[in-house]
Amino acid sequence: MKPAGRSLLGILLVAFAVFPVRPAQAEPESAYYAALMRKESATVEDAVRLLARMRGYAGESDMRSEMRHLDESGVQFKRDIEGIRNSALTAGNAAHLLLQATGLKGGVMSWVFPSSQRYALRQAIHLGLLPETTAVEDRLSGKDLMGMVSKLAQRARGRLK
Repeated sequence: MKPAGRSLLGILLVAFAVFPVRPAQAEPESAYYAALMRKESATVEDAVRLLARMRGYAGESDMRSEMRHLDESGVQFKRDIEGIRNSALTAGNAAHLLLQATGLKGGVMSWVFPSSQRYALRQAIHLGLLPETTAVEDRLSGKDLMGMVSKLAQRARGRLK
């Protein structure tokens, strides 16, 4: 198997470990993750949906319900998030959402500017979630988003230092 195929397989395996598939939903859930992996440009809605499942949401794929679930879990969003739901997901936005959702703390600047995508991205790079050359405005693919979540899951389990 080629290295790219192994990394894709590894990401999928971690995704299914992080987001367990329930028997009644096996086909739709696995189809969702497979479709996300194939997306050339992930959207803000994809990140919200993935975060909701990461935080235990098991309902229908409805952004408002997913956001309500995340809000109850303490994840806050920018006021205009519903308006940008179909917008391409940037590295800065993904870093901010994922780090906030997982409760990973950044440095002093992240504490002083908690809504800063720039400092969230710096923290994500420091944690090894994204390459050092990543810029705030870089667009992420579905594979990039799943890779970030996979690395977060590994970090949470103590496998990534």
